[in-house]
Amino acid sequence: MPLAFLARLGADGQLDPSFGQSGLAPQPGLGLITDLQVEPSGASAFTATPAGCALPRDGFLARLGADGHPDRGFGLGGRSRLAEPPGSAPHRRFVLQRLEADGSPDPRFGKRGRVTTGFGARARSKARAIMLAPRGRILLAGSLGASYLVNETGFALASYRP
Repeated sequence: MPLAFLARLGADGQLDPSFGQSGLAPQPGLGLITDLQVEPSGASAFTATPAGCALPRDGFLARLGADGHPDRGFGLGGRSRLAEPPGSAPHRRFVLQRLEADGSPDPRFGKRGRVTTGFGARARSKARAIMLAPRGRILLAGSLGASYLVNETGFALASYRP
């Protein structure tokens, strides 16, 4: 099984031994790490998809402390599962989730911490980027295509209030 990991390098390009295990933070059970963000404190958060899962929606949001070890105060062992709402077909909607600092869904956001946006009954879409805009707005950008096509044919953008 592939082992995903994060690494932190020092200014000299060498692994930083104060991070994780000699500069590496292994992430057992996760096959692909995406959307890494490093906070000013040195903590990091990322989304990850387990090996064998084709879609990030089947993955996790994980948080590591500045030392490269899981943030035990976030989710279960530093991970919070990301899941598409029941009844949504894969790739049919953008799914936006907001979590509390402890990794639980934020009940004040959408429906139980989640909002979905469709682009037509037969369209398939996949959110690929997120941005926080002025006044707290959230923007999702991604691809759009007809359900019978293999290739993406367009661009989709959704904007959400805080």
